Amino acid sequence: MKILNKIEFWLKAARVHSLPMSFMSWLVVFCWAIKDNGNIFLGVIALIGIMFAHLGVNLIDDYFDFKDEIKKIKTSEDKKNINMQKGKCQYLIDGTATLNQTLAVVIIYFSLAAIIGLVLTLVCGFKVAIIAAISSIFCLLYPKLSYYGLSEFAVGITFSPLLFAGTYFVMTGHLSLNILLLSISTGLLTIALLHTHSLMDYDFDIKVGKKTLCTVLGSKYKAFIALVVMVIAAYINIAVGIVLKIFPIQLIITFLTIPLAIILFYQMKQHIDHPEIVPVRTFWMGPMENWQSIKDTNAESFMLMFYIARNVMMFFSILLCIGILVS
Repeated sequence: MKILNKIEFWLKAARVHSLPMSFMSWLVVFCWAIKDNGNIFLGVIALIGIMFAHLGVNLIDDYFDFKDEIKKIKTSEDKKNINMQKGKCQYLIDGTATLNQTLAVVIIYFSLAAIIGLVLTLVCGFKVAIIAAISSIFCLLYPKLSYYGLSEFAVGITFSPLLFAGTYFVMTGHLSLNILLLSISTGLLTIALLHTHSLMDYDFDIKVGKKTLCTVLGSKYKAFIALVVMVIAAYINIAVGIVLKIFPIQLIITFLTIPLAIILFYQMKQHIDHPEIVPVRTFWMGPMENWQSIKDTNAESFMLMFYIARNVMMFFSILLCIGILVS
């Protein structure tokens, strides 16, 4: 494998397509820090470190999941029937890469993130190291936290208050309570995105004994109610912040995404009540990449819900940025 092909392979293995989730959270605090005369260059450096850490977390999750699965293998026939979520760890299942190679790349990703964290600490001060250390603990524990139904909590904390605090500090040299309060909304929508994914995997997770917030709640209906509460709370947080003059009134623009959130609720409820019905994609649900290949693999139901939840979070964040910049 040529070096560029290896890089491409390991980016895909680490689900590089998930990076917009961390990028959109970063973009919100980046825009706020710019309004406060933040250092753009240091903000971009922080983004690079965040993305390396994100890729490392995705890959280490695969590493431990697959390692736990192969412990159950007793015969060569068992290896052919490894019970993983659709598409997960496929590069390990088909032998394209080994566990040791995966661990080596995990170390590379985390090392690159750590080097950037060290540089930012030297430039900006020890508080960066404290924030980075706490974030690292959540990143390293993420695969194990998923066994206790705490993976959504870990992602919410890492991608919102910690990411917001770290980025804002390296750009401005101080912390901000207002930016941490704003992170509540993006954090809730990030958790809602993961929760949507887990809700679609509910039956599989119950079968293999995996604990997520959905399975801990005990039913798809209760998990659906939790999804609705999370999303509504994200909008309430913005409204309360505006009323209390914590946030500029221009952030009300985020309410333009409410119709898309309602579509998510409707489609998810329909799926729970009538899982046999394949939902129909419409243009107002937002962009959905590689839709034809998704249809070819009969993954429309799963990916439609995921894409809608992602688009709610993405458009909400974009409108937050616009509201911040014009305020």
